[in-house]
Amino acid sequence: MLNIIIKDIYQSRKLLLLYLLMLVGFIVAVHIFTGDLVGTGIFAMIFPLGLSIKNEIYEQKNKGYSLIKSMPIKYYKIVVSKFIITAIFALFGLIISICTISILTKSIYLDSKIFAFSIGSVTAGMIFVGIFYAIAYKFGAEKANAFIVVFFAFTVVLAQVAFLFHKNVYLSNTILAIERFFKNTNGYILLIYALLTYLLIMLLSIKVFKNSKVV
Repeated sequence: MLNIIIKDIYQSRKLLLLYLLMLVGFIVAVHIFTGDLVGTGIFAMIFPLGLSIKNEIYEQKNKGYSLIKSMPIKYYKIVVSKFIITAIFALFGLIISICTISILTKSIYLDSKIFAFSIGSVTAGMIFVGIFYAIAYKFGAEKANAFIVVFFAFTVVLAQVAFLFHKNVYLSNTILAIERFFKNTNGYILLIYALLTYLLIMLLSIKVFKNSKVV
């Protein structure tokens, strides 16, 4: 299992540097142009989302699971290793995000809203990747990736439509309520909720992987 984790990290080494530069650049740009750092934690989602999905598409495209399955390793450990590496990517993104914000604010103590939003963003990224894995093991990584892209595109469009109708429309209030929830809920409570959800999705993914004809 450790070898799979090391392989995925090594496989992602170039993208890691690229995403690191992108993350820092996004946060600095938002700070310069708006001065509001509360929502910048959302950029940390690119680490678990981008790296894990890219690795899985590469794995399936190059029949990597055929080699892994030939090794003396149980199926559930293969899936668990994928979820662990996603958590590592998420933690890395969170650390970079927090360090960048701390440097910009010249303080090692983060505002509770910034911390909660950062935690919520990276754990949401982990959950989306978990859903991606479950779909990828059932239908293939390309279809799972298409689902994630369509979902995010739909979410962005929905948010834009909601704000066009201002705060008195139910749809807009729903978006704002979600934003307030992330900003006002304790970061550690968000983390507990997210990790429990992540664990449940991992258990589902193990079951799907075991019966998969795709990987």
